Amino acid sequence: MSNKRIPKVSESRLDETPSNSAVGYTRDDQWANAFIKKMEQTHRLTVRLPLNLHQELRKIAFETKTSSTAIIVEAVRKYLNCE
Repeated sequence: MSNKRIPKVSESRLDETPSNSAVGYTRDDQWANAFIKKMEQTHRLTVRLPLNLHQELRKIAFETKTSSTAIIVEAVRKYLNCE
């Protein structure tokens, strides 16, 4: 049996409020939103990049119409699978 618990979410919490609004943005809310949207739960990480690397990342993200986060996640996944 899995140790993951299914969050209790009332209908009032299923409104169109942005998922990153400051009010009610607890870890449990994040987990519930990820569960409802069938998404992987995420964790925020602060990383220091050299300025030129950050600029190149933003340029590529803009040109490919994707987010910097998506590019970084893909790169980390590829790196971890290669090790």
